Amino acid sequence: MVHPFRGFGLAVSLMLISAFAAVPKARAQSTPSTAAHVYIQIQGAEGAVYGLSASSSGHLNAISGSPFKPAGQIVGATPTKFFTAGKDLIHSYGIGADGAIEPQLAEMPVFDYPGSLCGSPTIGQTGVVLDHSGKYIFTLMVGGTPPIVDSCSAYQTYKIDSAGTFLFAGDINYPGGGDSTPVSILGNEKYAYYTASYLAGNMLAYQRDASGALQGMTQFLWSVPNLGNEGAQSGAYGVFGADASPTGNYVVFQLYPFYVNYFNPPQLASYR
Repeated sequence: MVHPFRGFGLAVSLMLISAFAAVPKARAQSTPSTAAHVYIQIQGAEGAVYGLSASSSGHLNAISGSPFKPAGQIVGATPTKFFTAGKDLIHSYGIGADGAIEPQLAEMPVFDYPGSLCGSPTIGQTGVVLDHSGKYIFTLMVGGTPPIVDSCSAYQTYKIDSAGTFLFAGDINYPGGGDSTPVSILGNEKYAYYTASYLAGNMLAYQRDASGALQGMTQFLWSVPNLGNEGAQSGAYGVFGADASPTGNYVVFQLYPFYVNYFNPPQLASYR
C-alpha cells in the first residue's frame, strides 16, 4: 500500500513505497534489506523522477536507471505499478523488483468520458488521487471547458485491472467550480470527503458503490463552530482541505475564520 506525502512545496513530489526483499539468512546481519523505494519529482509534471532504495537501516541508494522520465506528475504507486497524470491523460507504469520504473502499461484520455466538460486540460495534474487499495483512481475535473466555464465540478472514477489498464467506472457532478481540493478517502475505502471554497463552510461526503465510483450521501450532516458577529465579518468558519485518516475513523481539515478570507490564521479540526 502506497501513499504520496501530503505536502508538495515548490512542485516537489515525494513518494514512499513499502518493499519486502528476501535476504539470505547467512547475510541477514551484515546486509540490510530494502525497506522501501522512494521517488522524488522536483519540477512538477515536467520533471524527471529520481528513484532511491531505502534500506532497513535508513541508508539511501540510487535505483539503477534513475532518474526516470514517466509522462506527467506523480499520483501514487503500488509495489508493482506507478501512476502519473498529465494534461489530459492518466498513465500506469510497471515497477521492477529493484524499484526501477518500467515502460508504460496503459494510458487513459480522461476528456473522452463523462464529467470532462467540468474540467480543463491542466487540472488532472493536481486533482488525481489513488485510493489506498491501489485499485482505483479518482480524477477531479474543475475549472470548466467552453462553453461550460467554472459552472460545475466532477469526479471521475477509473478502476485499475491487474495489467494496469484503466476502466471507466462512473462520475459524479455537482454545481459550481471554484478553488477545489482533491478528494480524501477514508482507510476503510467506503467513504470519501471533498471541500471547495465556494461551498461557504460546507463539506461534501461520498459513499463508494459496488463499482468503486463515488456517490453523494444525502443523509450526510455535519457542523462547524459559528463565529457570530465581529464588525463587518460574521458567520461560521470555512472548511478546506479534508484529510481522511488512512487507518482510523476520523477526518481532519482546515478551518478558516470568515470562510471567504483565507489570510486569517487557520485551525485544524478533527471529526469522528
